[in-house]
Amino acid sequence: MTERGRGDRGQTSFEYLGIAVVIALIIGVLLTSKIGDAVAKGILDQITKITK
Repeated sequence: MTERGRGDRGQTSFEYLGIAVVIALIIGVLLTSKIGDAVAKGILDQITKITK
Protein backbone atom coordinates (compact mmCIF):
# COMPACT_ATOMS: atom_id res chain seq x y z
CA MET A 1 0.00 0.00 0.00
CA THR A 2 1.18 3.47 -0.77
CA GLU A 3 0.36 6.59 1.14
CA ARG A 4 -1.49 9.23 -0.82
CA GLY A 5 0.03 12.69 -0.77
CA ARG A 6 3.40 11.52 0.52
CA GLY A 7 5.16 13.56 -2.16
CA ASP A 8 3.36 16.68 -0.96
CA ARG A 9 4.99 16.82 2.47
CA GLY A 10 5.95 20.36 3.39
CA GLN A 11 4.04 21.87 0.51
CA THR A 12 1.55 23.53 2.86
CA SER A 13 4.28 25.66 4.44
CA PHE A 14 5.31 26.90 0.99
CA GLU A 15 1.68 27.75 0.23
CA TYR A 16 1.42 29.74 3.48
CA LEU A 17 4.67 31.51 2.64
CA GLY A 18 3.30 32.42 -0.78
CA ILE A 19 0.12 33.82 0.75
CA ALA A 20 2.15 35.83 3.29
CA VAL A 21 4.31 37.30 0.51
CA VAL A 22 1.24 38.30 -1.52
CA ILE A 23 -0.37 39.93 1.53
CA ALA A 24 2.86 41.80 2.32
CA LEU A 25 3.02 43.08 -1.26
CA ILE A 26 -0.59 44.26 -1.15
CA ILE A 27 0.00 46.05 2.16
CA GLY A 28 3.16 47.64 0.76
CA VAL A 29 1.30 48.94 -2.30
CA LEU A 30 -1.54 50.28 -0.16
CA LEU A 31 0.88 52.08 2.15
CA THR A 32 2.77 53.73 -0.69
CA SER A 33 -0.13 54.82 -2.89
CA LYS A 34 -3.01 57.25 -2.81
CA ILE A 35 -5.36 54.29 -2.85
CA GLY A 36 -3.93 53.31 0.54
CA ASP A 37 -4.74 56.76 1.89
CA ALA A 38 -8.32 56.46 0.65
CA VAL A 39 -8.71 53.01 2.20
CA ALA A 40 -7.29 54.20 5.52
CA LYS A 41 -9.60 57.23 5.53
CA GLY A 42 -12.60 55.03 4.78
CA ILE A 43 -11.75 52.62 7.59
CA LEU A 44 -11.20 55.46 10.06
CA ASP A 45 -14.50 57.08 9.03
CA GLN A 46 -16.37 53.83 9.66
CA ILE A 47 -14.67 53.36 13.04
CA THR A 48 -15.64 56.92 13.96
CA LYS A 49 -19.28 56.22 13.03
CA ILE A 50 -19.31 53.10 15.21
CA THR A 51 -17.78 54.80 18.23
CA LYS A 52 -20.08 57.84 18.22
